Amino acid sequence: MARSRFLLAATLLVALPSRFLFAADVPASPTSKIPTEENAVELPTVTITDSKILPLPEAWRYAKYDGFEILSNASDHETRQLLRDFVVFRQALSLAWPIESRESLPVTLILCGKENKFDDFVDRPIGAEPNRASLLLKDLDRISIVIDLQRKAVTLSAVDSSAGAATTDAGAGTFDVDHHSLLYREYVKFLLSRSDPPLPAWLQEGLAQIVMAMEFTPNSVIFGRIGERGQGGSSAPKGGLATTSEDESDTAEQSVPDLDFNLALTRQRLLPFHAFFDVKPDSPVAQNVVGNTRWSKQAYAFVHLCLYGEGGRYQKAFLTLAQRASRGPLTEEIFKDCFGKSYDKMLLELRGYIEMTDYKYQQFKIKGQGFFQPPALDLRDASDAEVGRIKGDAFRAAHRLPQAHDALAAAYLRGERDPALLGALGLYEATAGNAARAQKFLEAAAKAKITRPTVYLEEARLLYAEALAHPGTVQGQFSSEQAITILRPLFATRNQSPPLAEVYELIADTWSHCVIQPKREHLAVLSEGVKLFPRHSELVFKTAALNAKSGYFDTAATVAALGEQAASDPATKTRFQALVATFPKPDAKTSTSEAKP
Repeated sequence: MARSRFLLAATLLVALPSRFLFAADVPASPTSKIPTEENAVELPTVTITDSKILPLPEAWRYAKYDGFEILSNASDHETRQLLRDFVVFRQALSLAWPIESRESLPVTLILCGKENKFDDFVDRPIGAEPNRASLLLKDLDRISIVIDLQRKAVTLSAVDSSAGAATTDAGAGTFDVDHHSLLYREYVKFLLSRSDPPLPAWLQEGLAQIVMAMEFTPNSVIFGRIGERGQGGSSAPKGGLATTSEDESDTAEQSVPDLDFNLALTRQRLLPFHAFFDVKPDSPVAQNVVGNTRWSKQAYAFVHLCLYGEGGRYQKAFLTLAQRASRGPLTEEIFKDCFGKSYDKMLLELRGYIEMTDYKYQQFKIKGQGFFQPPALDLRDASDAEVGRIKGDAFRAAHRLPQAHDALAAAYLRGERDPALLGALGLYEATAGNAARAQKFLEAAAKAKITRPTVYLEEARLLYAEALAHPGTVQGQFSSEQAITILRPLFATRNQSPPLAEVYELIADTWSHCVIQPKREHLAVLSEGVKLFPRHSELVFKTAALNAKSGYFDTAATVAALGEQAASDPATKTRFQALVATFPKPDAKTSTSEAKP
């Protein structure tokens, strides 16, 4: 079956790399680098909090595959099985839903299979079980996906969420944990989270639910089919490639599987659309969706109706709604503009769709030998440095700083001096507000030339803060030496992946405080940043303003026009228009070939 025209359009909407937008209109930058000096760094001392006893090393297994780092304390069999199916899932996803990813972002999978290690990553009342079994933890230059392989079922109570926006009210009870689907969900959420501009929570969840229900065999993919999952009481993923884990317990037989929306919402009162659309991606409602929650299944139903239901008559309206929702909050007036009907009328139609689902799904046949079957994962014992770094980074991203400190400190105190571990320690100390200690660790990692952009960015931020506090000139500006010291680590990131808008923004801030007026070739690096991040309004504005301040009004006008075009709200558009209004008229006798003295 051919791909629907809307699905392809929706893919472009949610996944088009921002580097392709307006790229041809901005001049390229030179490729020269700022040289670095090689000096020894004296590292600070580290202690373990709340204990004088160094904990014993933890036994974890480690592997790298296709851009992923895997840290697991589950059995090798279970780890290999999950990763094998995940590799095939990614192939199936690329066929059925061809998301075009942006620059590669390192992904770490932390698989917690015993000793309740997942509990360390979540807050919960004393004596209570966590009501979730997976986490997506995001940093600027990497993400961590944490899966609780130990928990086979989750017990939930029927508790209303904030403001009545949604509830975990598919009925209190115990729900099967499908580890494959949880991994797929978190991976898809990661892909969707990189959309620029960001997607609203309901759209992310609806698309994730559809992807989770994707069925794939060695020779075919079925996308968008509903109604069969859960009827047999099985928690195995629809793909059919997974087998029962050797660690599976009998308790899951008494629990309820994850259901498609037509089964989960049969006896549920639907949420009013104003409350449904108001849920934010970082809210507890959007983060805790295990157990057939009303909000998540309604997101599934609404997105499925618009993509596959009613002969496709809502596809165009849905595309428009998704675009407008990505630019700001939805209102009933916006909804009416898109669909031609009120919230209440669409809610009635959605109820009818749930009760009698009229839709067409997609099926894709795999030619030849089918999906690529990955080789067996090459697992080995993880080093102290790998365990400390990976867990420390994840804890920091989860805002659990005491746990991050102890995971990193334990490895350091055992004598580990791996530069990647030192970089992670530096990032932790920066987050904890320990600038002097952070600077030592970050400097040591940077001098080892590790590949991690945030290490260099945080080092430069600390140097920038120091220069602001103690400017090198009587005018309160940075001296040339201060500026070079700040720019050196920032320029070191330009050949690393992923590129960071924050790097280019700090370059602009540094030049704006420097006693030396930048020349056109100096500012070309900011045009490089605008090419990569045309929707990052603050970077675009600073680039235009700095070019104007330096007398390069031609470049300033071009960049400001891009910023106004990409602006997502009237205030941002007005800001760019006000900047352009300060530029001299084109016939004014203003030199743009050289900087002002």
